[in-house]
Amino acid sequence: MAGYRPLCKEHVLGAIYPLEHSLKQSISEQSWHTSSSFFTQDDHRLSGCLEFSPARHELGHAVSHCLIYLISHLITWQTWEDDPATSSALATNAGRQWLPDICLLAGILSGTLSIMHPPLYDAGLEAMKALRQWSAVADHAMSDALFQWPTVYTNVSVIANHSAPLHHDPHSHVDWYDLLVSLGEYMDCVLDIPTLGLPSWHCSSILQQVALAWGWVNAISGNKYSLAYYMRNNVHNWLNVPREDWMRVHTVQNALMSM
Repeated sequence: MAGYRPLCKEHVLGAIYPLEHSLKQSISEQSWHTSSSFFTQDDHRLSGCLEFSPARHELGHAVSHCLIYLISHLITWQTWEDDPATSSALATNAGRQWLPDICLLAGILSGTLSIMHPPLYDAGLEAMKALRQWSAVADHAMSDALFQWPTVYTNVSVIANHSAPLHHDPHSHVDWYDLLVSLGEYMDCVLDIPTLGLPSWHCSSILQQVALAWGWVNAISGNKYSLAYYMRNNVHNWLNVPREDWMRVHTVQNALMSM
């Protein structure tokens, strides 16, 4: 496996560079994710944040009615007023070309999730199957995107030279696993997740992150590119895919006994 890491790294970096124009166009003041204040301001370095997804609800279409905090859980009741659609980044020619270019990494990460959290992996497979069946009849653009979509995750964000304030993902579940891949040449990048009570991590490769944990990333020198893989709860709910729980010892034991 170690012999494939440099090849995979260079392959993924090579797939990011053609997104330069789309990344620059993504910077706006609509949210902190795309705000210019969190990106490196340098004409010689790529900067921006793109969300690739074959099926997502547009901002405002998933309406949150009530939030209740119970100790460490955030319970959200939501309605979905519209069908999901392919993200604008994925609908571009550059976005479609990007999909086959990251198949190797996406396959490795999906395989990793199948070991770390088999029920969540199965839920992701079920969601992709349901989306393909629905889109084949209702949304041909989504159907075309799903034909090339290489992962069980519903979303992948490509993030270039970006720092982040303390934040969390309100559209996921606390017991789901996100995956964060960091690439490039940089120093002293720190990922701090204080709500988990863990020491700060120096980002250099692939990290697993509990979906609803709060965290922040500092500004760095050099070039840092990240790929964040995550699932959207509202899409899974819209598809009636059962929500998976924490991975526990008995879950692993039962899986081993059934082999």
